[in-house]
Amino acid sequence: MPQSSYSPDWSKLKHFGDDTRKSFEELVYVLVEREYGDKGSLTRIDDSGGGDGVEFYLALPGGAVWGWQARFYYPNPRLSVSSRKKHIVDALRRSKKRHPKLKKWFLCTPSRFTPAENTWFKKAVKHTAKKTTVTHWHESKLNELLSKPRNGGLRTYFFGDLELTSDWFAAKSKPRLEHLADRYDSSLHVPNELDAEISALAGDHHYREQLVAGSTELEELASSLSSTRRTIATNKATGVDQERRDALQQIDDVIALVPLATDMLAATATTSKRGLGHPVAESALRDLAAKTKASSDALYDTAQKMRSSRFPLKLAAGKPESRYALTSLTSTAGRRALTRIGS
Repeated sequence: MPQSSYSPDWSKLKHFGDDTRKSFEELVYVLVEREYGDKGSLTRIDDSGGGDGVEFYLALPGGAVWGWQARFYYPNPRLSVSSRKKHIVDALRRSKKRHPKLKKWFLCTPSRFTPAENTWFKKAVKHTAKKTTVTHWHESKLNELLSKPRNGGLRTYFFGDLELTSDWFAAKSKPRLEHLADRYDSSLHVPNELDAEISALAGDHHYREQLVAGSTELEELASSLSSTRRTIATNKATGVDQERRDALQQIDDVIALVPLATDMLAATATTSKRGLGHPVAESALRDLAAKTKASSDALYDTAQKMRSSRFPLKLAAGKPESRYALTSLTSTAGRRALTRIGS
């Protein structure tokens, strides 16, 4: 399922006491910890009374330091208010002084800059930064991070928004399932397509197991197709050269798409543990699905045509295991595997 975008309502940001500024700092800290925490040691700083120009910094194994400065400019986001530009430059100067190995410095605000503010940021702030790379994290970057499945729960905690994660579905369904436990007999249940759709929507372990099984099936299909390709290429029956060339090309197309499909299944299985998002862009998923479906359909159609031609008779004269090389592609199992790629 494609990852959806999220845009927080900053007026709903949870207060730490009466201070939303501290809440914004906490939100940015948690996002950074989840995004970069495995890269080094993340340390928080009490920046009240001057501090050292950052709310927290990341010390990387090689000695380099990345620092984050969080400024909750809301509801008025303009930098012309209360000497904000001076405060930003002063914070950067303190950061560079306290952290001589500061390589990256991130300024985090809930809103974008105006064109004039962007010009000032690129000139004044980057001039002060010198060799330190400075980056503005505004609403787009924060929205992107909040939309990631790994950050599930933050929207609920900081903004009180409903998040349809696997944990949410589990919490909602548990009491209902317990109520039905005495009435449900699994031995009498007949699985159907609706079960699979519900399992996929919830991203439960049955769905993940199905994805893993599908990935294995696709890998086996690729191996089978490679064997079939060798058989077709080495058995030259007269009168079916064009059919042979078509089959070889279509087999190559499907084999090339199998790794992409298995990667997509693995990514979906991993992501479904954390929620209903998907790390691959929606357009890329649609493109992959279209390519795989077209290739698998073309291969299936060609295999059907070749079954009715004289080509399989030539195969029958070869090795016994090659006899049903094409027939296997049009079997129920073969068709299911091919359909799985394009679904």
